[in-house]
Amino acid sequence: VFSGLHFRFLGLVAGIAVLLMTAQLATDTISEMNKTKANRYKEALGVTNVIARSLEKQFWDIDVDDIEQILASVLKRSDILQLTLVDVNKTFWLDGDVVSSLIIPSEHSPLQTRAMETGKTAFEVSENKIEVAEPLMDTASSGFGAKPQVMAAVTISFHNPGLMEVL
Repeated sequence: VFSGLHFRFLGLVAGIAVLLMTAQLATDTISEMNKTKANRYKEALGVTNVIARSLEKQFWDIDVDDIEQILASVLKRSDILQLTLVDVNKTFWLDGDVVSSLIIPSEHSPLQTRAMETGKTAFEVSENKIEVAEPLMDTASSGFGAKPQVMAAVTISFHNPGLMEVL
């Protein structure tokens, strides 16, 4: 009788220990996943901002093919799913594919439109991707004290890491 009670007690202690370890593992995994997604979000904002600032400095002075080459080099990053650039008048749309010709935008991202209309960064985060649209501002032609005008917007879609990338 004593050994049966002793066995049950040890089973209860082992069960509680397994339960606590499982809860700790789940908590750590969720915490690490949130941290990884937050880092990817910050990185997405940073990369898109850097691309927009570098393009806006030379936007009117550089050939469209050269802009396409720049976008193509950015598109080589493994975490980037898609990249587009559309001018404010919607006369051209670039996608980082140097093989394709200049595309006249028929449908473009509402996110990109919002960035061009507001002159501010726009973003959307979903389970699988982080999409960031950054306006390119024409600060060179704006006079002293004048509000810079939007020239274009670049939108980059980044892969949002899932559980398997965190583990």
